Amino acid sequence: MIVRRTIGGFLAAALLVGALAGCGEKGKENVAVSYKGGTLTVEDLEAHRKLLSRQSMFRGNPERLTPEFVKEHAVNMEMIIAKGLKEKLHQDPRLRAEIHGFMADLFLKVMQEQLVTKIDRKDLREEEVRAYYEKNKDSYRTPALYGFSVIKSANEAKLAALRKRIASGELSFAAAAERYSSDEQTKKAKGYAGRLPLERVQPGMREELAKLSPKQISGVLKHNDSFYLVQLLEKTEPRQYSYEEKAEYVRNDLLYSHYRDEWEKTYDRLKKEFDVQEHAPVLQRFGKEKPAPAGGA
Repeated sequence: MIVRRTIGGFLAAALLVGALAGCGEKGKENVAVSYKGGTLTVEDLEAHRKLLSRQSMFRGNPERLTPEFVKEHAVNMEMIIAKGLKEKLHQDPRLRAEIHGFMADLFLKVMQEQLVTKIDRKDLREEEVRAYYEKNKDSYRTPALYGFSVIKSANEAKLAALRKRIASGELSFAAAAERYSSDEQTKKAKGYAGRLPLERVQPGMREELAKLSPKQISGVLKHNDSFYLVQLLEKTEPRQYSYEEKAEYVRNDLLYSHYRDEWEKTYDRLKKEFDVQEHAPVLQRFGKEKPAPAGGA
């Protein structure tokens, strides 16, 4: 994307303002600046001054925001908008996505309470909070955690020989990992791979790791085109937190759950209001297309 961050912030805001140029007019006597395609009213300039005053460079130096400076800044911005519109940049799908993302965020801030009524956390009944805890008990449970080290190699036979040297006491697992492992990240940490729940361990070593006792070393394991030795260092048993321990977290989670439900209803209502129609053949074609590389042109 062309100057992605600039477009995402300043220019996206500018294009939005340009698209709405003249909407705030209160008669010609209130127009401070006019140009081909739009106007700037006194209200526009005042809004622009307030926007600039929130920037760090002006927050401690409000005297810099003179009427002349604000006018020049606003006009310069409008000229960029006018040129961009003339070049039809606002019709480029990549830029439209940026502009619409900015508009959605801005409009959401303005309309949030209008779209979804505020839910007071204090109004959630105790029995409702407890029922939410019981229904989502696994969310308040710490799974078993496995601290382990690995040695990676592309050669199964060499790894098997290395395991014998470790088992004989000739080498420690940490020293062997530091000297022979082909995985650069864990090699620097002397084989240490982290402290993880089983579901975050790669499938090739997950089942074996679950069987090991602390300090025990696995046999040679294969995952994809590589071979591994795994040593379990420690295991922390799972813990189920009681409702009393997590009551405030549960109340917050229930509140967010209510908000999610209300937002789903709001989006359904808006889709009906604006008669959203999905065109299946085109959507199927979109689904089959490969995503464009991140960072675009």
